Amino acid sequence: MPDYNVPSWFDGCLNYAVDVYARRCASDENPTIVAVRKPNGKMACHLYYRSDDVISTSFWFWENEDGSRDFMDFYEGPVSELPEGMKKHFSEERYEVDDDETEYAARVATSRRMLARDQK
Repeated sequence: MPDYNVPSWFDGCLNYAVDVYARRCASDENPTIVAVRKPNGKMACHLYYRSDDVISTSFWFWENEDGSRDFMDFYEGPVSELPEGMKKHFSEERYEVDDDETEYAARVATSRRMLARDQK
């Protein structure tokens, strides 16, 4: 569940990531919700969907080592297809799997599948 000590827009990226998880989890390998790490290793207030197949993120201002930021609009696809300057923001050291939010997303996905089945 969202932590209400974070900005309200944080719920938007969580909802986006959960929706993508629910849509993709049955077909992707290792679906997860991940939290962004800043270049200094501290956590940022942004979550996105990540699997072995794709990343999917709502818009965000990604922080660089020099303090500047790169803006990226909504994106869904492989990291390899990102513009070269954006790839660094999705490297191994720039995220951490959020087990709680991934578990939450899995429950939402299961509930949606059950609801869809029951409505047939």
